[in-house]
Amino acid sequence: MSLKLAQSLVIPVRNWYYWEGLPTELPELKSVDPLLRRRLSPLGRAALAAADVCAQGMGPLRVVYASQHGELARTLGLMESLRPEDPDGPSPTSFALSVLNSTPGIYSIARKDTSPAVAVSAGTESCWCGLLEAAVTTVEEGVPVLLIAADAPVPAIFRQGSPDPSPIRALAVLLGPGGPLHELTFSEAAFGGEGDALPALAAALRVGGGWARSGRAWRLNPHV
Repeated sequence: MSLKLAQSLVIPVRNWYYWEGLPTELPELKSVDPLLRRRLSPLGRAALAAADVCAQGMGPLRVVYASQHGELARTLGLMESLRPEDPDGPSPTSFALSVLNSTPGIYSIARKDTSPAVAVSAGTESCWCGLLEAAVTTVEEGVPVLLIAADAPVPAIFRQGSPDPSPIRALAVLLGPGGPLHELTFSEAAFGGEGDALPALAAALRVGGGWARSGRAWRLNPHV
């Protein structure tokens, strides 16, 4: 099943939770063992804290994790450790945690849940593409799916020294049978201004709406 251009997909949304803040304001994450929690970056910790709130009390869950840059700060640290003046070289642990699916991997370990997990990165549209991936699985197979979407400011070296006021953002959306229906639409006909995708998706879950960039538009509205 695929979402064709300008075609809609009706999806059940059972619960969702959105959080944003600075790395110094990270939410609690008591469900993850402290030794495991120490491995999480600020981005990963925010993502799993949102997932905890959204999926509280749920049993096994398929997970879709979406992030535009993933663990970019950790990857940059690995690259810097390749310098000849660094005697220790790259850390195997840091390497294992630098991949995009490391956050859902830690989540599955913490939950002792072997359900399938998918990691999605699609540029500025990552969270919306993650929602589509989770939605198709829910509609086709009739099972609950948890979308976890998270983004953090990129390291300063990629911003050429300019400040980035963006906070860490994390959104969790639980899809599954029995939830209120929403209509997800994708098209190449832009409908409005541009902005950050993650808060736009959170706003759409709250009251309906969408997001557009470069002539590509996403909308999510309550289904009537």
